[in-house]
Amino acid sequence: MMHYQAKVLSKVFKIAMVLLFLSFCLPPLGHSETRDRVDRLIQELGSFGAGVQRNAIEALVEMGRPAVKPLIAALKDRYSQRRQGAAVALGEIGDPRAVEPLITIALGDEDEEVRWAAAGALGRIKDPRAVEPLIAALRDEDRRIREGAARTLGKIKDPRAVKPLIVALRDEDPDVRRRAARALGWIKNLRAVTPLVAVLRDEDRWVRRRAAKVLGEIGDPRAVEPLIAALRDEKSSWVHVVRALERITGKAFGRDPVKWQEWWEENKEAFLKER
Repeated sequence: MMHYQAKVLSKVFKIAMVLLFLSFCLPPLGHSETRDRVDRLIQELGSFGAGVQRNAIEALVEMGRPAVKPLIAALKDRYSQRRQGAAVALGEIGDPRAVEPLITIALGDEDEEVRWAAAGALGRIKDPRAVEPLIAALRDEDRRIREGAARTLGKIKDPRAVKPLIVALRDEDPDVRRRAARALGWIKNLRAVTPLVAVLRDEDRWVRRRAAKVLGEIGDPRAVEPLIAALRDEKSSWVHVVRALERITGKAFGRDPVKWQEWWEENKEAFLKER
């Protein structure tokens, strides 16, 4: 009886070992179907049809990890539309394996749409490895890439980006200047206060508006006097200037620069000591 049981156990053990071996050597059930679906969706990324690319991106994002490696490979596809879609999908998936390929391949792509998508994707992942390449992208010849790089640097919030973003406040394109100001507001580094004060006199009203709003968000009292002065400027966006002053001081004197100035002269020393 014991001999019979030993033979049975021996057979069971052999079968178990075979199954274990097969589990390592054979692909999991549905693997080929999954890969086929990923490949089909990546092909659809190159479509110019209304909504086709977006639907493919959403499907790939839902698939998640199995789609990452094929999407990384697609960053080298011959068609720029497919490369751009792959960059977007990788950003929305958010897998850290995509960071280096997005930096080394997509951010340096010859097509500006792909570079723009890469900057946006890196902004979603928020990996500090992207900071230096994105700083370099602030000098891109295409203003949309510079704008996207500024936005992404603001999202990552790395202090290395402060000085380059301050330089970007003088960019020739107002959208880039506005985006740089907003990024500095997200980072909230005090080094940005004085440069942002200068932007209160920018020729573009949307840039001036953003600078005032960001100064209010940073909350540094050094901005109070320049903001009061901006209320006297007919070109200033007084609503945002007033909101910034109220946010920094906790007071409410409306758009009257005289009342603000009187209060500031009476309370400046004590206010600065409290801060």
